[in-house]
Amino acid sequence: MVEEKFALITGAGSGIGKELARELIRRKSNVALTDINGERLDEVAHELEKNKPKSSQRIEKFCLDHTKHEENVALEKKYFGKFPRIDILCLNAGIGLGGDFLNHKLSDFHKLMDVNYFSNISLLHSFLIHMQRQKSGKILFTASIAGLLGLPMLSAYSASKFAVVGLAESIRAELANDQISVSVLCPGLVKTNIANDSALRTTKEGDSTAKSNALEVYAKYGASAKQIAKDGINGMLKNQDIITSPLSATLMHSVKRASPTIFSMANQFFANLSDKKLN
Repeated sequence: MVEEKFALITGAGSGIGKELARELIRRKSNVALTDINGERLDEVAHELEKNKPKSSQRIEKFCLDHTKHEENVALEKKYFGKFPRIDILCLNAGIGLGGDFLNHKLSDFHKLMDVNYFSNISLLHSFLIHMQRQKSGKILFTASIAGLLGLPMLSAYSASKFAVVGLAESIRAELANDQISVSVLCPGLVKTNIANDSALRTTKEGDSTAKSNALEVYAKYGASAKQIAKDGINGMLKNQDIITSPLSATLMHSVKRASPTIFSMANQFFANLSDKKLN
């Protein structure tokens, strides 16, 4: 008999988070969904409830801002009021930002670090102790290929995602003796709301053409969130440390590891190309 699992997925109101929830529900897990956007969260919860494979599966939802530690503390109490334990923790909530470094404000960097990095720290402080007491659990961070490669026009975003990758790698070693696995999902371009929701800072501030060009690239070359989520869950279950998806992201990471010089030259080429198209 397969043991019943209980999972928490942050940023589940759309994109990869929604698909992570769908994939876990397909595998018969009970899930708790969070998002800062209550309307999106309600829509996703309703859809998943309607299509769940087992009538006994439980789907709970919590609307909150993960950058506020007191809300994460409250979430811990609410979660364990509904579920008996935490088997899977998907730390997926995040935001994007593109553009030239000098066009970013200091507040941009602070905001990305708050949402993409420090919110994960806060949640771990609330939930990790329960996994340690259980001597079991799986943690899946959603980072980005920009957390493995410093890509042009993504300096603030890359910095926040590099921090996530570093955090995941460090606590993976620390938690191994507690039978807690830690994986980090690093997708390339994905067709999700994050591209449309993200700001773009270029030298032509307010130029809608730059944003349109960026969205066109995501629409044309982006992978499906469903495939990324499936790869992420499969990698997590195999205790894979870094999960890159799709193949293009895996190849980019492989090039950097094999030849940092070649990667640097290619990165400069794309930086020049981006400068022409977006500025």
